[in-house]
Amino acid sequence: MNRKFITVLLLPALLLLVAACDDGRIYESTAAGREGVVVKLTGVLSGTQNWPSKYHLSLAGFDDESAYAVIAKELPEPADDGTVTLVLSGVTDDVTSVRLCALDQLRRLAVTFSEHVVTESTADTIYMNVGALDVSMFGAIQQSVFNTTCVTCHQSLGSGKAAAGLYLSEGKSYAALVGQPSTKVEGKNLVEPGNAAESVLHMALATDTTSTWRYNHSSLVVSEQLLALIDNWISNGALEN
Repeated sequence: MNRKFITVLLLPALLLLVAACDDGRIYESTAAGREGVVVKLTGVLSGTQNWPSKYHLSLAGFDDESAYAVIAKELPEPADDGTVTLVLSGVTDDVTSVRLCALDQLRRLAVTFSEHVVTESTADTIYMNVGALDVSMFGAIQQSVFNTTCVTCHQSLGSGKAAAGLYLSEGKSYAALVGQPSTKVEGKNLVEPGNAAESVLHMALATDTTSTWRYNHSSLVVSEQLLALIDNWISNGALEN
């Protein structure tokens, strides 16, 4: 058979094969992989207003290996009713979790308020509704320090009393700490607004002050970011919200 005739017959088939390999579906999938997915945060947030400038309330994506955000977007000012809506686009495959959190100036995680684990879902948009949430500095300390560590001893269980008469459960901790004299360190307040170094809360968690007490508190909080958060809260006036 004439070679030119064979070429004429094969050329249309080759063109059809190339077109099939370059249809719109394959192109869109590749583009989505490059650009990442979108996370849409909604919630009613309180306590956003009194964070110092060294922190940024953000929606941020993290991988499994670092405390530094891979991608982040700062929260806008809430509406009058506290409603916040924020869209974070470009969340790539290396991001394993997305968090409503406070970041320091280096985009390092200081505290997490809500977390969404990013799965291998092919959805273009992930919806993250956090509901009503207190994101104040004191709220962060209550959630990440007092609730997880301190209330083991410092809350009333049944008919018993809190250790040293200090109640650190939600709704009681602020009044029990701020401006209240220590029963252990003479002449010092548990929290002295504006002065972290002179506050017994700082002394108990960040120094060896409690080494001679019944329990050494200096090993309770090992995160430098959380210790810094407590000090910055006190130095910033120890506000409740």
